Amino acid sequence: QSAYQAKYCGQGISGTNTGFYKYEAKKLGFTYQSVGKKKKGDKTGNFTLKTATELESVKGKIIDILFRHTKSEMNLQRFSMTFNDTDKKQYLIYPKNMDNDEARVPEIFDRRASEEEIKDSIENLLQFINAYKKFVAEAETDGENLSRIFEIILYAFASAYIFKLRQETNNSKADIPIMLVIGGRAASGKSNLLAYIDRILSGRQLLIEQHYIQYKQVEKNLSDLFNTDNTYPLLVDEVAPKFFNSNAANKGEELIKYLSNTLDSKHPVMICTTNTGAFSIPAQVARRIYFLKVDTCFDERKKGEANAYYSSVMANANNLLFKDFCSRMGEKIIANETLFGDGLFDYLHVAREIFETYFEIAGMKKPSYFPSELYRDYESRGKTMWRTLFSQARDRFVYSPKKGDKEATLTVALKDLTNGVKDTQVYMNYLKQEILVEEAGLYVVLRANAFCDWINVKRVTAFSNFFKK
Repeated sequence: QSAYQAKYCGQGISGTNTGFYKYEAKKLGFTYQSVGKKKKGDKTGNFTLKTATELESVKGKIIDILFRHTKSEMNLQRFSMTFNDTDKKQYLIYPKNMDNDEARVPEIFDRRASEEEIKDSIENLLQFINAYKKFVAEAETDGENLSRIFEIILYAFASAYIFKLRQETNNSKADIPIMLVIGGRAASGKSNLLAYIDRILSGRQLLIEQHYIQYKQVEKNLSDLFNTDNTYPLLVDEVAPKFFNSNAANKGEELIKYLSNTLDSKHPVMICTTNTGAFSIPAQVARRIYFLKVDTCFDERKKGEANAYYSSVMANANNLLFKDFCSRMGEKIIANETLFGDGLFDYLHVAREIFETYFEIAGMKKPSYFPSELYRDYESRGKTMWRTLFSQARDRFVYSPKKGDKEATLTVALKDLTNGVKDTQVYMNYLKQEILVEEAGLYVVLRANAFCDWINVKRVTAFSNFFKK
């Protein structure tokens, strides 16, 4: 204790570091009080360590006092913020790093924006999204691609509170994904989207590629990065598709399931990009990530104009709207407002609600492509793949009618219709699990009616009309 008092309690300390030392002293003092206890009648001021049971009961308090930084986190020098359970606010954290051997005192991040600031931010946001219509090779007429871009931004704004949503849900916390996967082909604007997200969340003005992390930088220590109190999202570009199917302990199904099931205190989420073509994941993983397909490519002939447009949007972007969002979220949490809607389970309901308020404040009409519910892109892609396979090879799906208690089935030698074991597994990954009866050696047995309903084709009722459309 004497060493602690001499270093942190102001003895002989002066100058610009005093505030930091007082902050460290208070943090360390609270930690001592939380993990230790005084013997009854002991007036020396010495503490003894609490029992394991006693420590378990104060675990949350200790975690709240100490903002966890892992070695991996510090090496990346990520933007750092954390949620304070006491006043329900986000705080900026200034950890020590190679260029700064002394951290600054945490600062409140939350800040209400003016009506003009909200309007300017929304206009900038819509300008960015409009690029995915203005400069792409084949612009969509239904605005679905624009809606997905907006949905990604909503998840990004909610990302610092995903841990809170997982704590408060009545569903399984694994149903609120800790990973958003943006799937798309080359030149579909995925990397620029990550950079823009960092710009409007952190407020930093950096070179484009400095706004996000390359997958190679975190490939071996993703688990380490999730186990910090930094609620700022991990923005990771070009995650290898094989990551999601890896059998390694620090990748794929094992890692995603473990993190989704066990993370119970403050933690970040990951927003990452990957190649759509080779992307497939096991069913147990699919429900634990949010997959959104951004697959409309930018027109190479408009590249110069698009780059100038993007630079202008980035230059005028700031994080005032995100600070306001954090302020409003804190108020909702303090007031014990529900963070979920009354209808279908939607973990982005609160983000939609706040953004609808922003459009009202700005006096702007909500765009027709504003996303009103969660997307099911992974399931939709699976339906399309299986519908195409079924349409091209109907005669290879052998129908067995209902017999007694056994329902009608379709049996297919999937390996004969695909290019080897790898492609077969991709199809199995995309198959809705309740449709599968069994994998019987070379054959896959499916529930006939459920399968036809799923891919939206006419039900098979007898062998005689099997080939009718």
